[in-house]
Amino acid sequence: MHKADIKKISQKAKNLFGNGQVFVLSDPIRNPNLNEIITNSPKDTLIIYRNYGAPIPKLKKQSKKQILASVSPKQAFKHKLLGIHIPNKSLKHHHLSKAKGLMTTGSAHNLREITRAINCGIENVIISAIFQSKSKSAGNPKGNIKLAQLIRLFPKQKFIALGGINHKSLKRLRGIKLKGIAGVSFN
Repeated sequence: MHKADIKKISQKAKNLFGNGQVFVLSDPIRNPNLNEIITNSPKDTLIIYRNYGAPIPKLKKQSKKQILASVSPKQAFKHKLLGIHIPNKSLKHHHLSKAKGLMTTGSAHNLREITRAINCGIENVIISAIFQSKSKSAGNPKGNIKLAQLIRLFPKQKFIALGGINHKSLKRLRGIKLKGIAGVSFN
């Protein structure tokens, strides 16, 4: 992924959603190198490091405030990260009262999982997969209409769309109340 690609999709997202935020996700196969993601991402891009138990690599001090990682709140504070990302399967094991002061994201793939994430106190729910994705774990895409229907059920919640988002599909999210978009590659 190149910085120009992220910058371009970031500008399009801001035009569509006002102050739309772009999140880049690490992926053990397609996007595994956290420092490379940081180098290729504009400063206003947030990065979700799905480390799957691996230690957080040495990071430049200024880039730590761009990173959310799949770690405990204690580890996030220790590494001075922006926040934590909680995969849906791990939600029941987290006590978000210990995450005060950290941004929180959590993944959800259906109404039951969205409800669970909200009830656990997740600040930003990442819904996937919205469009056809290259990710093997993406499942069947929901499409923009189903996404809009799910979001309308929770008018006060912040949502981030993930899966198959690129320059072409981004336009289909126009008019949907999103905090931002997320992707591994955006192509």
